[in-house]
Amino acid sequence: MTLFWLVVAVGAIVAEMMTGTLYLLVIGIAGAAGAALAWNSFDLSWQCVGAALVGVLGALFVRRFKPEPAAAMPQNLGGGNVEVAQVIVPGKLRVRWRGTEWDANGPTSAMVGEKLEVLGRQGNVLEVGLSLKN
Repeated sequence: MTLFWLVVAVGAIVAEMMTGTLYLLVIGIAGAAGAALAWNSFDLSWQCVGAALVGVLGALFVRRFKPEPAAAMPQNLGGGNVEVAQVIVPGKLRVRWRGTEWDANGPTSAMVGEKLEVLGRQGNVLEVGLSLKN
């Protein structure tokens, strides 16, 4: 039975290296705990209880201390102001918005230093245009 637990542990750790979720690492450690109990001649029921206990406690630990992913940027970003940092080609711009530079689609007449308004976004590209407010 020790071999079974070791296969579970190694398989989960290899999968963890490919995904980076940390939860598979917990399953790998739980498998190692099951292997340790099997090595010490504990019953299969104790092996399962030990592995489950390590897995649950590890998952709770990861959930508590793993940083939250950044919130998804909303599709509707209307109203923010940007400054044109660079005109790549007419209509394709680099703009400064919220402390960083973004790719943007905008008016073909835009010039460096001009203030424009964020109308929305498509993927990671802002849609900007002339402000209707004066």
